[in-house]
Amino acid sequence: MKVTLENIDLKYGDSYAVRGVNAEIEDGQSLVLLGKSGCGKTTTMRCIAGLETPARGRITIGDQVVFDSQKNINVPSHKRNVGMVFQSYAVWPHRTIFENVAFPLQMKKVGKKEITQRVDEALVMVGLDGFQNRGASLLSGGQMQRVALARSLVMRPSVLLLDEPLSNLDARLRDRLRIELRALQQKLNLTCVYVTHDQGEALALGDRIALMQHGRLAQVGTPNDIYENPASATIADFLGVSNIFPVHKNGHPGVYRLADHRLELSTAEYSLDGNAIAACIRPEDVIVTTQRAAGDANSWSGKVKVASYQGAEVRYLIELDDGPSIEALVSRRDCPAAGTGDQVWVNASPSDIQILPAEVA
Repeated sequence: MKVTLENIDLKYGDSYAVRGVNAEIEDGQSLVLLGKSGCGKTTTMRCIAGLETPARGRITIGDQVVFDSQKNINVPSHKRNVGMVFQSYAVWPHRTIFENVAFPLQMKKVGKKEITQRVDEALVMVGLDGFQNRGASLLSGGQMQRVALARSLVMRPSVLLLDEPLSNLDARLRDRLRIELRALQQKLNLTCVYVTHDQGEALALGDRIALMQHGRLAQVGTPNDIYENPASATIADFLGVSNIFPVHKNGHPGVYRLADHRLELSTAEYSLDGNAIAACIRPEDVIVTTQRAAGDANSWSGKVKVASYQGAEVRYLIELDDGPSIEALVSRRDCPAAGTGDQVWVNASPSDIQILPAEVA
């Protein structure tokens, strides 16, 4: 079902946790709320679930208005037909998997035959078919998270809310479950709201990403839009762009001088004004060579401080002559024969350098 948030404010005392949030989540769409701890993303999700009461605004799920501050409407959480999966699994270790998943249906007085049918269906969805009678204390972390997911799906929710459900898992299992979660959401055509501080998770799981800062939506777009065109330097930094340098205009179109160094760089045509602007260069867009590239406007010499082998790629930290340190992520096949202490050349295409405001207005 479609979910609409209109002008949502939520305060704790005199401080705003969420302010002026407007968002539309289309039927069957996955929206990821992304941001640092304390930015308001979990609070926004809890407003949808009915676990927090906004000071102002309106929330609609499908055709039902579940919250409206002006009309004094506030539908209780258990009547909103939303499923929620928490960061903590909340699985009872002394009960079987079947008993854990069946619990919300039992609370709703659903008949035993229907409970069995729906629990079996939910366990098939999450890959735990045949585990009905296994004790929950015998489960791995990944299996417990699947039980928590099945317990939400068994309710056949209109909207599924997931609050950093994979953060307690190891990296390889987290990667695998991301793919499984995304496949399941698309197969069931579920409307999902997913909260995370992990940008990789957001890019993998969202049809759209809403990046939150200081209780507000700083930027909303597709994963490709957010990654390729961050709205500010702080957003680019959060998305993993490690090469961010304060710059000033140099008086020539597309030419900027680094604020803390004598180095200049050329970019595509930009008309951004103001003092708080920054040049952003993704590490994967930095080219490292042992000789200067002929005719390249952005070609600087430097010394390798760190060369870190990462399997398919090599990450370099290079201290530029008369300039800052810059990171480069180079394919192993394109990797120059350079180690710590070697002199190299760093090159960046003008089209790969973004000039951004420090913050979203």
